[in-house]
Amino acid sequence: LDKGIASFSKTEKKFFIDKWNIITYETAFDYTLLWWVIICGVTILLIFILWIRKLANLNQQILKANQFKSQFIANMSHEIRTPMNTIIGMSHLVLKTNLSHQQHDYIENIKVAGNSLLWIINDVLDFSKIEAGKLDIEMRPFTLSSVLDKQLKLFTFQAEEKGLKFNLNTDTEIVNYLQGDPQRLGQILTNLCSNAIKFTESGEINLNVTLLKHNSDQQWIKFTVSDSGIGITQEQIENLFQSFNQADSSTTRKYGGTGLGLAICKELVFLMGGNIQVESSYGKGSSFIFILPFFVSKDKVNKEDVLENKLDINNDIIDFNGADVLLVEDSEMNQLVAKELLRQVNIKVFIANNGEESLDAIKVKKFSAVLMDMQMPVMDGCTATREIRKDLLNSKLPIISMTANVMAADRQKCIDAGMNDHISKPIDPTELYSVLSRWIDHV
Repeated sequence: LDKGIASFSKTEKKFFIDKWNIITYETAFDYTLLWWVIICGVTILLIFILWIRKLANLNQQILKANQFKSQFIANMSHEIRTPMNTIIGMSHLVLKTNLSHQQHDYIENIKVAGNSLLWIINDVLDFSKIEAGKLDIEMRPFTLSSVLDKQLKLFTFQAEEKGLKFNLNTDTEIVNYLQGDPQRLGQILTNLCSNAIKFTESGEINLNVTLLKHNSDQQWIKFTVSDSGIGITQEQIENLFQSFNQADSSTTRKYGGTGLGLAICKELVFLMGGNIQVESSYGKGSSFIFILPFFVSKDKVNKEDVLENKLDINNDIIDFNGADVLLVEDSEMNQLVAKELLRQVNIKVFIANNGEESLDAIKVKKFSAVLMDMQMPVMDGCTATREIRKDLLNSKLPIISMTANVMAADRQKCIDAGMNDHISKPIDPTELYSVLSRWIDHV
């Protein structure tokens, strides 16, 4: 064809091109493909919307399930704490009476078992708070020596019972007056030290506290709890800080425990702005190391620490000089425990069985403080507190909740009702006296 066209003369080529130029071409868009694209796009969009809605409904179900679980755990905690208050409280009181050596051992074992059960309850409750994102960290002045002395007193005795030695070594460059959460710091140390003693059959436990770095406002403190115990393999270390996890099933059978303690420690350290790690040699021992930042406190005296230093192991030294305290409590057993604990520090105790009776009592007598239960028949503690606060004469009357409801929301509910402070059940005598000392001027 090309050869044929090439042989044309110019005139023939022009004629040929002119002939072809009369041909016109028409183009049309195929809308079939567009409709298929639209149909597929709408279908995908509808599937995505339905998937999002299903995911949202699933998320709501998960939230409701977590709320139900948290409420269930809170309710169970309250119901268990109420009888535990009697068991631990009565054990404490009986141990202060004249007992034979055998009787003393029996009661001491009951108290230890009660505290072990309480430890488990607290771990489960803390784990529930972590899951709900409601684990709170306080920021208040405290003395580091007070926290460490408690560990020394507690674990020296426990270590000696197993033939172990417990050593506390504190860097002298650390400032003693700090800002932070002493309760949570104590919880971390208590968990790590108790684990060290639990998993060590011979040798010693060392708690070393060293200053890592500092400036004029802050100190970064390194805490190391080391033992000469069974040790942990590298494979076990990788899963050690997970919830409900222990080194292996034989560990659970031999030593017990829920497997929550280290997971809670890790979360507490994280919430306090630090980090935690473990170094271990299987069969030779382990070292748990965590670093926490603390602000240097300008307050040089903490009334709680001073009070606790005044208390000996039997709480015999403190004296409230005959202060009148109204105890509002519906349980007769809890009344007995609280009444005896208060009488031992020279407090005159008056009983009201419910909130309504407390209103009548306050009308006829002036009290130094009121210890108020939350859940009571006839009138609950929060309602009674709001009624008491309506009278301006009672605006400064210290009202302290003393309840087995220990969730942060419960504490806030008490404060919102007009209460000044909170004591949890089972009652810790030192905590009871410490809180009362903040509000009663008779100490």
